[in-house]
Amino acid sequence: MVNNKTEIKNQNPDSLEKLIEELKNQNSTLKKRISELELEITQLKGEVSDSKKEIRDIKQKDVKTKKALEIKSEKEAKKFSKLVKK
Repeated sequence: MVNNKTEIKNQNPDSLEKLIEELKNQNSTLKKRISELELEITQLKGEVSDSKKEIRDIKQKDVKTKKALEIKSEKEAKKFSKLVKK
């Protein structure tokens, strides 16, 4: 790989053609890798979104369960107080 402009000027045309071809290949490879990473990012964003939805669902179920337990406890407390009064 060429490090500075002086070296480029001193290269013969065949070497420059090879260098250009090598850089094109590297560019193509990098573009392909960028596309792969962008796809992976999109997939991960989808997974994060799904996970957030699952967490919301669990929290909602948690709230419903807590409320149901409170209602059940109130009913049991009323039954117990009736038994105690007798």
